[in-house]
Amino acid sequence: PTKDYGDVMLTSASQMLEALSKLGLPVVGSKETEKIAQYEKEGALFAIGTGKKALAPLERHYHVIKLLSDFRGVEKMTSAFGYGFLEHLQTDLYGNERVHPSFFIVGAVTGRMSARNPNSMQIPNGEVEVGEDVYQLAFRKCFDFPKGRVGVIADYSGIELRIAGERSKDPVFLNAFTTGQDLHALTAATIFNLNYDDCADKKHDHYHKYRAFAKRVNFGIVYGIGAWGLSALLKNAVEECKEILELHRNGHPVLWQYLDIQKYKAKKNLRARTAS
Repeated sequence: PTKDYGDVMLTSASQMLEALSKLGLPVVGSKETEKIAQYEKEGALFAIGTGKKALAPLERHYHVIKLLSDFRGVEKMTSAFGYGFLEHLQTDLYGNERVHPSFFIVGAVTGRMSARNPNSMQIPNGEVEVGEDVYQLAFRKCFDFPKGRVGVIADYSGIELRIAGERSKDPVFLNAFTTGQDLHALTAATIFNLNYDDCADKKHDHYHKYRAFAKRVNFGIVYGIGAWGLSALLKNAVEECKEILELHRNGHPVLWQYLDIQKYKAKKNLRARTAS
């Protein structure tokens, strides 16, 4: 349900469009064809609508966009994993409150597993930024277990990228995995022309800045992300993301050729096949 957070309802797309326009930001509605044509003619940076992807390129230039993005992220988290999550609690025969999610073997368009009602596979962790402040997320600490029981978390290390390397036979990927190199640090060093050891060193600034950046790029690419999607993910300008993708392609030509062939086959045959 929509909540009123003040004079401007931050969850209302139409009200936010009007508010951002009044602040003088280059944000227009999809039907404002004259303004759109003018911005395009000038080659100016602008957004059509107030969606996350549309506003992403403006975030670096307008602080209010970052604040709005931060708010939306926290609002979504608290609704999905706060009050929304608690609605799925059920008391069992022993008086314990439990959740019973539905699991889907192929639940996402990418072929991954998923969970619904509630989504127990994506409980947020780590940190979240709100304006200039950084907060630790504690959703996972809310889980408790009956006496004598424990919770087990299991995860494959970089499984999608290992599969991508195995299927494509990309020599850079395969060499990184067989020699124990940090693939994301290697990608960061390649894209940004940096020293590999600095990118792989957890105590170095490059590890937290450039390696974290490269990790998102690596995973995004095997899932078919484009410049616009990367821009929304990394908060970088679309043109910069196009350059990053081109640098990645130059550094991993075998992987990109494999992905291009798979996309072509899927479009031609209207289906995609798994390895099995």
